[in-house]
Amino acid sequence: MNIKQVFIAWVFIANISLSYSQNTDVLNVTSHKLENGFTIFLNEDTTANNIFGAVMVKAGAVNESPNATGMAHYLEHLLFKGTDKLGTSDYEKEKPKLDSIAILYEKLALETGKDNKLAIQQLINKQALEASKYGLPNEFDKLLKGIGSTGINAFTSYDITFYHNLFPSHEIEKWLDIYAERFNNPVFRSFQSELEVVYEEKNRAMDGLERRIYEEINKALFPNLPYGQWDVLGKVAHLKNPSLQKMQAFYDKNYVAKNMALILTGNFNAEEVLPIIKEKFKNLPVGEAPQLQLPPLETLSENKVEKIRITPIKIELLGWQTVPYSHPDRVALDVCEYILMNDSETGLLDQLTVNNDLMFVFGGSAIYTRVGGFYLIAIPKPLIQSVSSADKKIEAVLEKVKKGNFSDEMLGASKYVLGNNFQKDLEQIRSRGIAIGRAFSTGTSWDEYMTYSNKVAQISKEDVMKVANKYFGKHRAKIISRTGFPKKVKLDKPPYKAVTTNQSDSSAYALTLSQVPSKPFNPKFINFTKDVNNLPIYKKHSLIQVRNPVNDLFYLKIKFKTGKIDNPNLNAVAGLMNYSGAGEYSFTELKQAFSNIGCTYYFSTSDNYFTIYVDGSEVNLKKALRLVNVLLHSPKADESSFKLMYKSIKLDRKREKRDKSMLGNSLYQYAKNGNKSRYLTRQPVKGLKKIKLEELQKTYTGITTNYKTQISYVGNTPINKLKNTLEAEINLFENSAESGFKDRERAVFTQNKILFVNDKNAVQSQVYYFVPDDKINFDNYDKVQAFNKYFGGGFSGIITQEIREYRSLAYSVGAWYVTPPKSNGYFLAYLGCQADKTNKAIAVLDSLVKNIPVKKERIPALRNSLQLGTINNYPDFKNIINQINTYQLQGYKEDPNKRAYQKYEGLAMEDIVEFYEQSIKGKPYIITIYGDKSKIDLDQLKQYGEVIELKLKKVINF
Repeated sequence: MNIKQVFIAWVFIANISLSYSQNTDVLNVTSHKLENGFTIFLNEDTTANNIFGAVMVKAGAVNESPNATGMAHYLEHLLFKGTDKLGTSDYEKEKPKLDSIAILYEKLALETGKDNKLAIQQLINKQALEASKYGLPNEFDKLLKGIGSTGINAFTSYDITFYHNLFPSHEIEKWLDIYAERFNNPVFRSFQSELEVVYEEKNRAMDGLERRIYEEINKALFPNLPYGQWDVLGKVAHLKNPSLQKMQAFYDKNYVAKNMALILTGNFNAEEVLPIIKEKFKNLPVGEAPQLQLPPLETLSENKVEKIRITPIKIELLGWQTVPYSHPDRVALDVCEYILMNDSETGLLDQLTVNNDLMFVFGGSAIYTRVGGFYLIAIPKPLIQSVSSADKKIEAVLEKVKKGNFSDEMLGASKYVLGNNFQKDLEQIRSRGIAIGRAFSTGTSWDEYMTYSNKVAQISKEDVMKVANKYFGKHRAKIISRTGFPKKVKLDKPPYKAVTTNQSDSSAYALTLSQVPSKPFNPKFINFTKDVNNLPIYKKHSLIQVRNPVNDLFYLKIKFKTGKIDNPNLNAVAGLMNYSGAGEYSFTELKQAFSNIGCTYYFSTSDNYFTIYVDGSEVNLKKALRLVNVLLHSPKADESSFKLMYKSIKLDRKREKRDKSMLGNSLYQYAKNGNKSRYLTRQPVKGLKKIKLEELQKTYTGITTNYKTQISYVGNTPINKLKNTLEAEINLFENSAESGFKDRERAVFTQNKILFVNDKNAVQSQVYYFVPDDKINFDNYDKVQAFNKYFGGGFSGIITQEIREYRSLAYSVGAWYVTPPKSNGYFLAYLGCQADKTNKAIAVLDSLVKNIPVKKERIPALRNSLQLGTINNYPDFKNIINQINTYQLQGYKEDPNKRAYQKYEGLAMEDIVEFYEQSIKGKPYIITIYGDKSKIDLDQLKQYGEVIELKLKKVINF
């Protein structure tokens, strides 16, 4: 997370003092410390529907030993597998097998002979199969889902590990019990299976161009520190030779109470909860928080240039060492970096792109607990510009900032927008909880964290000049990347048999937990009339509004009722308008005018809508609307606007060529929609260049003057006043046309097919399994939800359990029955797997889709999970309008969860099977595979249908 999104500002612009209005009760955080040193952060928010809970550990990849990297991330995975009480049917019988596995892994790490390694791996597999008779590795996920939890996940960074999920308020005692148990004597069961999952994640990362670029930047910026020496996933050599003993040592050292914190933010009573927390977490491992000793950061040289080949076009990477989160200079650097480059494209470096001095330049901050950096990715103009020429232009901009050659308005706008960004970060309980964790990780109290508002308001031009001169000097990292395809060291599938367990068993802990009483609760459903405000506006248009209970920011969307299905060129139109001026404003002047009042805007298009988004401080709503009206009715696109739009799309298309997951998706979209796929109906770059500017301008004018709109507004202006303000400031009176919501035309097929596109450079295969239904399934909402949770629902869902947890055949696994508005439903499954696992992964997936496993013992827990999930399904204030729109497009007159909640009470396994048999089983399907042909047996795939090998150009326009 960039620090620009973490702090709040009180801004002074043009001698006008502006402060943000906040609901201080919502943002109040209290902290407590137990006798064992465990820290507790409590943020009561009665406007929330549920609770975001997390346990954070101040340890990540930076805490690892150089000869055992990837430990923090791998440990994160294993802390979902239970303890000596949770996740096992008989730990006394399971433990000897697990101990043997640990010893065998140490032998494996020391062995060098290929045959001997294979023999040890087979012994490990044998012991893992024995241990699996007692292990229940998905019980943790099952218990959390049983109390209505959603979003069960974790992440590891260089500095922290963060375990989190959302859950209903009335189940807080059970949630606390489960999370406290999680860190008491954890057992690293399923080590073999989870190691393969980590292999998959590493392979997926190696297919990602952006990740490789950031790895090179970190390596250059922090050459002698862990931040630059290895990534969070670890080195391939260490993943190939894992050590349970080293992992246990990492846990014992870092997972101690003094190094950990509990974070709760949401709808609960802190006074009632605190004693329960103290009781549950008093037995965490006790010990001193480890003090990490890193050497001083190695200073960058002046003239060193590294040359690599990892990008599809020639680029220059530049980086400067700055400071970490908590450094006193961080505040001024935030403002300085925003003046250089920002999302509104008003920065001085942004102008190099806008003015065509470079093809593109973009960048950001790499800020950690102990170090920080600022980096740029510069793309010279092809054929006519050298890297050295691009470098000089960047240096000239930096000199401007060092000398203070930027306006007071730009300085003020920078503070204004930074303040808004922080406000946005506090609005939702999840992002607020992560921000609280960020403060803890940097050793900063929440109150001190919030004083940043005063500090940023005091930043002067001299402060910005000072940090620019101090940090953006000659000592920098410089990397030149030319076109190339770096060698990827792939982790191959080990020779293991699938490890399955009897997930119908329960641990003694689970039985004890079931005795803990739950507080009564009332399900919450959306009321389409009371939870939002609706009014007709401009006679023919609609206005829908919901209140922002946290601060005084507004979010406005004006959605014109036409989209890319009507006109594929609307993507270019939106891009053009994002680079256009309006009225008397040039593009840069218009962006700056919005920034000066703390607002931002952008255009976007989807299949059915052309939308302008505007957000900012509500005190300046009228000013923002006046600018929007000029933009809607007096656009000033010129050849410069067209070139910027064209360059942006051209660069995106170049990036797409290396994005394996996106290319895999384009093949699936072709299977679903044929030549009507969004990747084929769009203009190729060559065709785009032939479109006349006047044609795009005419299309835009036709939209804004002819089409009806739906205006949605999140903010605190009363709807009647809002209506009057909108009608006074924006002219939409004449608009009356609307194209009607529609889905893309589906491809028709009657026989099973396998569509394949070969990519020898793909480490992972991207696999989709598509089964179209012949009916709309809105009346079966409850059965759709039940099927999706049973078959595809997280770690304990059938497909994830069978493919990822038992067999380690894929890292990314998912399955859903989808009910699009206005069209027939369909079933979709996705796998992201190593190329050499493709055939086996498809075999398992196909067997599951054709014959759904029947596990009646899961139904009671599923009923409970579905009912409790209605609490978490209620959207927060920023998403409630979108959810209502979706339901209404699907034909619902009220929240479908209301009726489904009642039906869940009588849910039976037969209901799920009946739905599956009517909507999925026996229907023709298409499997799409994007991957390395040399690792896949195409002949073996013929058993699933006709295999058709396609060229990439058949499924996507570049």
